[in-house]
Amino acid sequence: MAKVIYGTDGIKQKDYRIYVGLSDNSTLQSAIDTYVASPTQTNLNALIDTQGGQLDTKLQEFGECRADSIDMSIADGDSVDGNVLGKIVLNKTGTFTAELLNATPENIAAIELLDGQNCTVLMLERDTHIVNGIANKTAILMNGFNLSYTEKITGGDSIRSTITIEKSVPSAGSFRVIADLSQA
Repeated sequence: MAKVIYGTDGIKQKDYRIYVGLSDNSTLQSAIDTYVASPTQTNLNALIDTQGGQLDTKLQEFGECRADSIDMSIADGDSVDGNVLGKIVLNKTGTFTAELLNATPENIAAIELLDGQNCTVLMLERDTHIVNGIANKTAILMNGFNLSYTEKITGGDSIRSTITIEKSVPSAGSFRVIADLSQA
């Protein structure tokens, strides 16, 4: 079993920036493989588009999201009742959701292109947290999942566009890669 660390070092409420891109290209997948093998800020930066308009080869920032709408969870999926051990969990269900605020028609058109596509989503902590005196950012990468897009238009409110991923997976680690990246 991996070592569990006790204490309060690095604990704080976190807000995330969301990045999204199409998974079905070798350039992005090569950069993802490098990042997964060695999760560093430099390798993560190679995944993110800073020039604008490279959605087909890099991840683009999703935009201003409602902070409490950003949700990534892993829960028990299918299970069976065993006669000796009790409940036996056969798989996990991984879910991710984020809601874009004040979606413009231009943004909606771009996001609609992702609907039903194989996508990669990155959650990157907006601010740093300190662990052992070193500034870190938490990064959570979900790679190669079908993305679903929905929108809600209500009178008296802004248009809200929501992206969602939901997948049954054998383990939490097969849904996401999570790492603290040193900012030093």
